[in-house]
Amino acid sequence: MYALANGKNLKFDRNDKRVNVKCVGAKGKCKWYAYCTYMFVVNSWQLRKIIDNHSSNREDGEEVTENPHMKIMDIRDKDSRKWNVGISRNMAFSSKAIARDIVDGSFA
Repeated sequence: MYALANGKNLKFDRNDKRVNVKCVGAKGKCKWYAYCTYMFVVNSWQLRKIIDNHSSNREDGEEVTENPHMKIMDIRDKDSRKWNVGISRNMAFSSKAIARDIVDGSFA
């Protein structure tokens, strides 16, 4: 949810008892980092360490800039692989229209 809300590309390295999360933006030079461990006693995850400084920019509209004629189904497939979320055709169409307006500018 954090990655989606903030437009960041995060990488998860998970073990049975701990999770390391790194931002892979800015060509891998972003300093953002989070370390969590699982607490069996209370049956929840605990954030142990966080470096909450992003040196990467928000990653929006990159695909539309590189390929403005990207198909709706390709957008759905890419979102499914990258963010592990399923979106409808209408959501993909709307997001493509918004991204094109940001990149190209809207008529209005």
